[in-house]
Amino acid sequence: MIELATATPGPELAAVLAGTDPAGLEASGLVDALAGYERLAAWAAAGQARILAALGTTLVHDDEDWTREEVAAALRLSGHTAQRRIDTARDLCTRLPGTLQALAAGELSYLQAVVIAEATRDLDAPAATAVEQRVLARAATQTVAELRRAVARAVLAADPARGEHAHQHALAERSVQCWPAPDGMAEIRALLGAPDAALVMSAVNHLATKTEATDPRGIEARRADALVSVFTSASGQALAGQGTSPGERRPVRAQIQVTVPATTLLGISDTPGELAGHGPITAHTARELAATGTWRRLLIHPATGQLLDHGRRTHTPDHTIWAQLLTEPITAHTLDHGRRRYRPPAPLAAFVTARDRVCRFPGCNQPAHRCDLDHCRTWQAGGTTCPDNLTALCRRHHRAKHGPWTLIRNPDGSITWISPIGKRYHQPPPSYDDP
Repeated sequence: MIELATATPGPELAAVLAGTDPAGLEASGLVDALAGYERLAAWAAAGQARILAALGTTLVHDDEDWTREEVAAALRLSGHTAQRRIDTARDLCTRLPGTLQALAAGELSYLQAVVIAEATRDLDAPAATAVEQRVLARAATQTVAELRRAVARAVLAADPARGEHAHQHALAERSVQCWPAPDGMAEIRALLGAPDAALVMSAVNHLATKTEATDPRGIEARRADALVSVFTSASGQALAGQGTSPGERRPVRAQIQVTVPATTLLGISDTPGELAGHGPITAHTARELAATGTWRRLLIHPATGQLLDHGRRTHTPDHTIWAQLLTEPITAHTLDHGRRRYRPPAPLAAFVTARDRVCRFPGCNQPAHRCDLDHCRTWQAGGTTCPDNLTALCRRHHRAKHGPWTLIRNPDGSITWISPIGKRYHQPPPSYDDP
């Protein structure tokens, strides 16, 4: 019987683990099996890295590398995750042979290998080798966080002048991003220079302390509300530094797009709504958003999926109008502009944006409102400007469609993508009833 926790990973260990019944193991044996699977996963990750690296530049078209799209579609990954795997694989198989060997031997986890690869990516080959040799000796006994700190120290030691350069590069990559979270929440992450981050937190903490003694909210909730209050008051006002050049002033007005079945707004059902850039929201939240302020609402017929209200702006809900729209829905032909117009008018653009929600390339989650609305059958080939011939594509995948990839929109609204090497990937039609 091989020692599961220390066995050399490979087919033999895989066979033993596959034949091991967890019910027949005591706690010690279960932990050993757990460690064995971890070593096996590292071995498999090393093998996959070699495959990814072997793709090389075989998928370059017109000087642009489309490997990311092929990998993302094949493995059902986001483009970002696919590119991260590709970059790591190429680093492991070229500049970091020791790390790849340790990964294949099960001495490192894939996450540890990623830490070493990403931290050394901007170093020249000799410096990367020096860092690898310095950190591998202890990496097998360290957690990911411990290894990350050790690699950071090794990088500074290998190239002391790099620290300031790396900071300036990181500063140029500052960003604000938003991710959906469970239970109708969302997480905003701001990557800022340390002084700017300190300024933001100082202002938020100051606002959060301005409260009555009887306020039931905790300090974190007060900080969150203070942050929102800054942008609530700033909405529609002239904000400094929001233009394309420092010091430029331009008015900014927040806009929230809610897609919701008319039956929900009428109180007939509690079918969830959809908040653009977030995802499903409760019927109660959708009704609150639709009834408060000036919002762009997109009403969808619950049975036909037809657009009922394409962008009418009002301050309060008008149930009479909604009820009339429900019984006398706008027909599809009102959004079909045929060959009369190339660019989709605002109502049609709102419909397609709400329908598609995100870029329709496999694994891409770029919000539709940031995408191009592209003709599936090109205008030059006789395509029309109508819902069935428009789809949301981010700029990169718009280029892919006009480059080595082929997009076929099917009658049911699904899309078939054909890759440069002939692989077919099926994207089902958007549905607001996804589980």
